Amino acid sequence: MAEPARATHGMIDYDLNSVDQIKNIEDHETLLREYAGKTQSLNEVPAIADFGCGPGLGSLRTVRPVLDVWRKAPPAQRVSACFVDLPGNDWSALRSRLFGQDGIVSKPNPPQIQLVARDFYKEIFPKNALSLSTAFYATHWLSRPQTTLSPGTLWFHELPALAYADLRQKALNDFAHFVKNRMHELATGGRLIVSTMGSVADRNTRNGVAPSRSILMPFATETAYAMVKDGLLEQSLVDNFVVAVWFLTADDARSAIHQAMSQGTACEIEHLDIKFSDGQDADPLGGLLMTPHLYARKKTKAARAVLHSTLKAHLFTPSSDTPFEAAQLAEIFYERMERAIWADACRGPNRRHLEKKTILTVVVKKTEHS
Repeated sequence: MAEPARATHGMIDYDLNSVDQIKNIEDHETLLREYAGKTQSLNEVPAIADFGCGPGLGSLRTVRPVLDVWRKAPPAQRVSACFVDLPGNDWSALRSRLFGQDGIVSKPNPPQIQLVARDFYKEIFPKNALSLSTAFYATHWLSRPQTTLSPGTLWFHELPALAYADLRQKALNDFAHFVKNRMHELATGGRLIVSTMGSVADRNTRNGVAPSRSILMPFATETAYAMVKDGLLEQSLVDNFVVAVWFLTADDARSAIHQAMSQGTACEIEHLDIKFSDGQDADPLGGLLMTPHLYARKKTKAARAVLHSTLKAHLFTPSSDTPFEAAQLAEIFYERMERAIWADACRGPNRRHLEKKTILTVVVKKTEHS
């Protein structure tokens, strides 16, 4: 039987347009080194697995500080690094990065390398095999694409109340499942570090929650509905499509972890925080706003990297008779989106859409064999 579709299958050019993820990883280097020190003696061969590794730029920056700490622990240890993503990932690019001049294999005492093409919502490694597991900007993607009546928006936090509650429960179940599987794979005392986009309570919003805000989603929504108006996309498709992501609140994360614990997972929350930034500090490309055309081009490339696979599957292909027509629709979509972002950037301080980042970071410790 064929594997079910995954929400992120077929992402393109992500490595070249992942500035948000890279900044988040860099901001957590001290945390990574701290927990590398706490986990270096748990396994005969200390092992880290990065889940949602992508083509490798962010993943290398995640595992490198951990391996540095482990290699320096006396006596010099063998170490292992594992990289997990969907089969549609650019594995050739990842290999090139790992084994290239600036990779981790060319260094003294190179790590054992394992590449795993599999859905990270499944159990992947043997029991107690890992010392440290990481996931940066990965777990906000749900395990499956979503179809729900959502006229006027492609974005989860603007859904009608019942659809919102249903999707929230799916997101909690996904994260609980992710935690449960990672705890099975970790040695006792091992840690799972997750850092991703989050949300906070806000009574002034439709569903009482304000998620981390990027300009990509409102511009994607506006562009899709403009193409509906022009007869280029089918309205029923757009009205029933929502991007398959969910940004957990701190309470959501606690609830999901406690759900995993109630199912027999032995773990505890060791660290949990929410951090905020707004204005130019929230936008890694904000320094380009003085050159609106360049800013718009970079933002649109980021949108293509993150959203193209799901837009192609749910909007472009079903609205077309041939793959060529679907590709043409995609080009029209991104050209229009770039023009809209450019026009808004030209408004300076009066822009309609501003970014506000909310980052959720949680560290879960495995407390005993489970």
